[in-house]
Amino acid sequence: MKKITFLLSLLTITSVASAQTVLLNYDNSADYTVGSTHGGGPTTTAEVTGFTGDAADKALEVTHPTGQAWWSADRYTLTTGSIDTSTGLFFSIDFRSEKANGVITLKFNDGGNEIDVPYTNGAIQGDGFGPWLRAVFDMSAAPALNAPATGTKTTFDIFFDVRAFGNENSGTNNEVNVQADEKYILDNLMQGSTAAQLGGSANGSHTLNVLNAEAIGVSAYFDNKTATLSVKTKENLESVTIYSTSGAVISSTTKINSKNSLIALSNLSKGLYIAKLETVLGKNATLKFVK
Repeated sequence: MKKITFLLSLLTITSVASAQTVLLNYDNSADYTVGSTHGGGPTTTAEVTGFTGDAADKALEVTHPTGQAWWSADRYTLTTGSIDTSTGLFFSIDFRSEKANGVITLKFNDGGNEIDVPYTNGAIQGDGFGPWLRAVFDMSAAPALNAPATGTKTTFDIFFDVRAFGNENSGTNNEVNVQADEKYILDNLMQGSTAAQLGGSANGSHTLNVLNAEAIGVSAYFDNKTATLSVKTKENLESVTIYSTSGAVISSTTKINSKNSLIALSNLSKGLYIAKLETVLGKNATLKFVK
């Protein structure tokens, strides 16, 4: 039995075709290694709570120390699996930043092109970071990405705020080394054949998740043994719609008209899902659960 963790943000769901592949979810540190490149410096990392907010979901907090070169990047090497560029040249990564705005850059380090995606952060939260954002990178115009000849890769680089915004929160200084320790959090590197499969627009970024479960007094859990989602609400529930993380509708249950609901979900494969709840009075909440 798994408890549901509610995230305090607004989730906008767009119905798109599903086909994205999660290349690295950062849940298991044995799946990857990380080190500094393109400027060196002792980048440090720590395991923190991930995208869903569930204790079992992990993300990686990265610290760039004072004095580190402005062009430094973090190099990730997959120790489990690989990246096959023949299956799609669109990639996304979920992240949180301390800054009001900036640029996140993805590069495949064996001569491939690097793509910059600018971002504008939301309100800084109590832990010092803004909300979860997703950056989508279009690598389809980067032919060198296909090297080596096999089309597979095990390493990629992420630069954070080294382009138009340098390392200054004001966004006015280029090529400035890190002035004070800077942190960001990464989760869910994904791959697809279109930007829409990754839930965004090419070379753009958007806020991922804010929801207000308290508004309808939700208590919920997913029972893996019976494959049912149990939902209790202060108001009678009207409908529950289940989405994949890419926004595709998996199932929809309507005319529930109950404060205690059991939603059968035996058809779900293992993975992360999003449930959108609506009461008979039109109030909405969104939750995430893992099967």
